[in-house]
Amino acid sequence: MFRSFRQILLNSSSFQQTSRMSYLKSFIFKGNEISNCRELGFVNQKMEQQIPSSMSALKTIYNYVKYPQKHKYSLIIIELSKLLRSNQDSLQQQKVNSQLIDLAVCTENVNLAIYLHASLSNFKNIIKDQNYFVAKILEKTLSNKKLVLSGDFFHVKASSLSSKIGYIEIPQYFSKIEENVSKGMIIQETLNKRMLKNEPVEQKEVEKMIELRDTSLISYSLKCLGVIIQLNQQDQEQLYQIGVTIGRILHLKHSLILNKQLPDGLIKLELLKLFKSEKEPIETTEEQVKVEKQKLIQQLKMQLQKFKIEEQKINEFVRLI
Repeated sequence: MFRSFRQILLNSSSFQQTSRMSYLKSFIFKGNEISNCRELGFVNQKMEQQIPSSMSALKTIYNYVKYPQKHKYSLIIIELSKLLRSNQDSLQQQKVNSQLIDLAVCTENVNLAIYLHASLSNFKNIIKDQNYFVAKILEKTLSNKKLVLSGDFFHVKASSLSSKIGYIEIPQYFSKIEENVSKGMIIQETLNKRMLKNEPVEQKEVEKMIELRDTSLISYSLKCLGVIIQLNQQDQEQLYQIGVTIGRILHLKHSLILNKQLPDGLIKLELLKLFKSEKEPIETTEEQVKVEKQKLIQQLKMQLQKFKIEEQKINEFVRLI
């Protein structure tokens, strides 16, 4: 599946531990809100260990390149799992912890692979977004061809590890993630071309793009979480819907950044669903995004309440997103 996903992006024209030192290294470029997550250190350790020492460019990409939602999905999986399985005995928790770390590693691999493949036409932008030291390394070691191969590497690692977690549904869900993201990218490409020609774009088309492209990874990853902690089908579906809501929240947060960085046409495409017409002033966009985000946060809290999680813990979890 990852090969067809890569080919879609290649054909597109407008995409943009046990060791203390290893544990601390995982937080060099991350926010303070995740600095206390011990399990995330193990995720980082496994991500590093899967990269052969001879592949220095891959190590540079993983350790230092800033990419959207870096370690955010892993953190969400880990912290939500803690809220959902407080009644498990210690032996059961130990086994599940290992499986959840593997799930987080799979998700991190796919997220990074998607970023690398989707950045093929924006190689200079990748470099521009890094600090001076990292940018110089990337200029010397990377190319569009190496971005393709690097993305392939992380996709293969995700596919291999997902099949070893121990549940047949998990590799199936990760195949579905890649299928959906591919479809979302195709819609994005189509809408971009139409907007460049000043052709109309419908709200439902943008909604579908966001659903497929921006929510599939976290929604299916949370469904995998439900499988691992052995929730019933109804609760697994509820976790999937929670993932959709989280994906939309993160999309809006990222759109606030895009609003400051991207050309006007792309801004409109990302945020069009918040407009009643394309002629509405772009200056109002940021406020609209914030209002929409707050609505989604309230929706997320209501979804989490169905699992009978304490309000204080729900609020703490939501602050991580």
